[in-house]
Amino acid sequence: ESLSDAFAARTAKGIILFESGYLMLTKPFNDDLAWKVQRELVSGYFRHQQPQPLTEIEMIAAMAADAVRQQKRLNHVEEQIETVTEAVENIKRGTMRAGYVGYRQVVAKSGMSDAKCRNLVNAYRIPTDTHEFMTPDGLLSRRAIVELEPFMAAFRQMMSEAEPRGTRWYHPKMGLFQAIGWEG
Repeated sequence: ESLSDAFAARTAKGIILFESGYLMLTKPFNDDLAWKVQRELVSGYFRHQQPQPLTEIEMIAAMAADAVRQQKRLNHVEEQIETVTEAVENIKRGTMRAGYVGYRQVVAKSGMSDAKCRNLVNAYRIPTDTHEFMTPDGLLSRRAIVELEPFMAAFRQMMSEAEPRGTRWYHPKMGLFQAIGWEG
C-alpha cells in the first residue's frame, strides 16, 4: 500500500506520522543519553531482521533501566557537588594549622585582653603563624594565630608567679593586667 492511499481522495492535506516518529516525540526524558536510548529502542522495535519486535513491556523495562542509569548518574553528580561545596567552604574558612587558634579564642580562655595575650605570646616566645581565609564578601584576609597548648602552659606558669593587686594582677613580664574568671 502506498502513502497516497493513506487519505481519502477528497482530503486536501494531511500529516503522516510514523510510529517511530511518534515515539520520538513522546519520549519522557530530554538529555543526550535518553535520546540515544530512545532511538535504539525505536530502531530495535522496527528492525526487520529481529525475529520479534520489542513488546510494550520490554520497551517500558528498557526505559525504566534507562531511568535507573540516569538516577545513578544524578546521584554521582550530587555527591560531586557536595564534595565541591565542602571544598569551597574550606577555602572560605581557610585551612588553619592543627593546634593553632585565633587571638579571640585565647582572649576567651585566659580572660585577658587581646593586647595582654599578645604581650604574653611575645614574652614567652609562643609559636605564632598567619591564617589566610576568605571573608564573606569574597576578599582574602589574614589573621594572626597562636599555638594553643604552649600559650595555655605559659599562661598557667605566669599566673602561678603573678601577684594579686586588688581586682588585677601583676607580673614582671606582663605588668599590671586583668585575668577575668581566673580561679588559680
